[in-house]
Amino acid sequence: MTYPRRFIYKLFIGTAGGPADHQRLVRLLDAQPDFRWEDLALAPCNSPAELRRRMREADAVLLLAANEPAELELAQELGRPIIAVSPRGERAASPSLRRVADEVVGWNARLMIDSIRQYAVPA
Repeated sequence: MTYPRRFIYKLFIGTAGGPADHQRLVRLLDAQPDFRWEDLALAPCNSPAELRRRMREADAVLLLAANEPAELELAQELGRPIIAVSPRGERAASPSLRRVADEVVGWNARLMIDSIRQYAVPA
């Protein structure tokens, strides 16, 4: 299902890249005039239950290529679409991440948004 452009996507962005990569990704998505979204990973998750709650609410999960295994496993368990973002390009993602991700995209806002629109499912 593809949502209309006015839809507000709820996204969980993985923490593996650290705060700098998270902010860089947020700025990249925020700069797109035709894309509205909510960051479900804004505050640190203090517990596994909180991480589970936030990820369950997400329409899609964006994980950096240097993924956090616990986040990847939880996204799979919850059936959330996984979009892997590889700052060094699609081919730099690990084979294990490429196997489980719905799509692997490079560090390109248009590719990320197209993938989100293609794979996002209502939480």
